[in-house]
Amino acid sequence: MSNALQNLYDCSELQLKETIIEYTNTNSDILQNCITEYRTVAEKADGHAADAERLMGEWPEN
Repeated sequence: MSNALQNLYDCSELQLKETIIEYTNTNSDILQNCITEYRTVAEKADGHAADAERLMGEWPEN
């Protein structure tokens, strides 16, 4: 392989590696944001479930 082709190959390989790293980091950030949001939703759901149980227990029976 000529030096010019080898340099092009090396450059492309480096760009590919950088692209993969950037893609992976972006996906990691997205996943972390999802985890944070899921935890928030779960906490609110737990609170609503506790409220529902408390109301059902306190509801007068006729």
